[in-house]
Amino acid sequence: RFMLRCLYSFDENAAMVVPGLSLAPFPHVNVSLGVPMVLGSRDSTYYHQNADEDNRPFSIVLLVTVSVDYRFTYPSL
Repeated sequence: RFMLRCLYSFDENAAMVVPGLSLAPFPHVNVSLGVPMVLGSRDSTYYHQNADEDNRPFSIVLLVTVSVDYRFTYPSL
């Protein structure tokens, strides 16, 4: 599955674009990869409101989710 998120600030003339890809290689395992990118002025809010202390304009994010399907039934009397 392909994902895309776009944010644009008209006041600052800056944007954040996050393309991503999600795969399910095995049952109950999901792998997602995203690349957040900031476009525009380095003084914009998108550069300064992130978790990166160096305020880099892009990064790579990898998420692996493992889920479990568990069912329990009571014995009938």
